[in-house]
Amino acid sequence: MSNRNYGNIKKYFSTDDLKKLYQISDLELRALSIVGRVYAEHLDLSGNAETGHFVRIAKQMTSPIGCVVALLHDIVEDGYLTFWDLFGLFPISVISSLQILCRDKEKYPYYVDYVASVLHSNDIIAIEVKLHDIGDNLSPRRILELAEEKQKKLLKKYCEALPKVFETYNKEIQKLSRKRRNDQ
Repeated sequence: MSNRNYGNIKKYFSTDDLKKLYQISDLELRALSIVGRVYAEHLDLSGNAETGHFVRIAKQMTSPIGCVVALLHDIVEDGYLTFWDLFGLFPISVISSLQILCRDKEKYPYYVDYVASVLHSNDIIAIEVKLHDIGDNLSPRRILELAEEKQKKLLKKYCEALPKVFETYNKEIQKLSRKRRNDQ
């Protein structure tokens, strides 16, 4: 482990804890350790542990790298860690997908424009995470616990995006399937 500025990660991990984190070879376990520590006391809008959201999405992913991205998908956007914090801990493919998923609200003030940017990235992992993220955000166990006005707002936002994300995800999967067949 090099001696460099780690951005925000030192708020959550001591130097000894970071050394142990680097020693975890399983990237999913490493990501889960980070999310568990950073979001330990955070609750979602429904009053449930925030970590449950990340774990549910990760369980639906179709690749190990996708699981890692799913676990970490909000950590930079929420302002807890920086990409610099994650750089030495995860491969560039993870960082790249996370950069696509991290919404810059100045660049994309409207959610629909942000989702379009994810879809135009052609990053299958980012698109799959966004698909499952929206699906989890729409789950009845989460939505029904919210105030009616908040339910309406989130249902409009996510129901507008979901068909587009689903369609793009299916197209990307079909492209990958064709490519695999042609490569054989």
